[in-house]
Amino acid sequence: DALGVVAGLVAVSSSGFGPFFILGTLVFMVLRRRWKAAVIAVGPTALASAWWWTFWGKDPAGDSLHSSLAAVPAYVRHGIEAVFQSLSTQTMVGIALLATLAVLLWRQRDSRAHDLMLALAVTAGAMYVGLGIQRGGFGVETGATSRYVYMGAVFLIPAFGVAVDQLARIATPALWAGRLILLSATAMNVGALRSNADEWAGRAAAERNILELVAASPATAAVPKGVTPLPFSPDVNIGDLPELIADGAIHPHAATTPEEKSTVEAALAAHAAPSP
Repeated sequence: DALGVVAGLVAVSSSGFGPFFILGTLVFMVLRRRWKAAVIAVGPTALASAWWWTFWGKDPAGDSLHSSLAAVPAYVRHGIEAVFQSLSTQTMVGIALLATLAVLLWRQRDSRAHDLMLALAVTAGAMYVGLGIQRGGFGVETGATSRYVYMGAVFLIPAFGVAVDQLARIATPALWAGRLILLSATAMNVGALRSNADEWAGRAAAERNILELVAASPATAAVPKGVTPLPFSPDVNIGDLPELIADGAIHPHAATTPEEKSTVEAALAAHAAPSP
């Protein structure tokens, strides 16, 4: 339990997903009726996370784009569907989801394993609810963002794996059919990983170029520091440019073509961040 606390403190200190793991740990301990262990595991990590969010944590982009609560269920559904599409195939999403849910509702085989899988699934649901509230303003489709799908898959793979294993109860060919679907999903994920990597690299290069053009523009000096020149990266504002230059992240160069000048004008006309 003591080692678990250390691991938990590292977790909440390293990732914004840490608080969701605190909830998952609590659910698991409650299901196992380990009350003292629950206090030991959750107490210090919850205090550390609450302290950080109270005195240090800030999310101006998320605060300015809160989603309405009515849109949260759609965000959660979109995210969960993306997880099961990545684990199986697009045509098998419904079947994979139903099979996994059946495993989660069946507690007759191994209660400890079931409690762990259920706690992980609850954590996945809580994660998407939190993201729907904090990131839903960017659009419901962002629930399928790769980094969210990855985390959701980590939570749901154990129960999904048991569901695939249960195909052996039907017949051996059914189990092999499930394995073939998993192999095809793996192949598609490898292809998607390569395509997404190229897309993100191109987008990063384009955004870096915009920042370099903006940093070199004389008009930038008259623009409020809170203006965000990159719509897809709302945490970066004009006030960050000197630091980015000092770090060597961008190298300013003046706009020379009409297209580049138009890009700078559009970037500097972006909406300023809202006042606290």
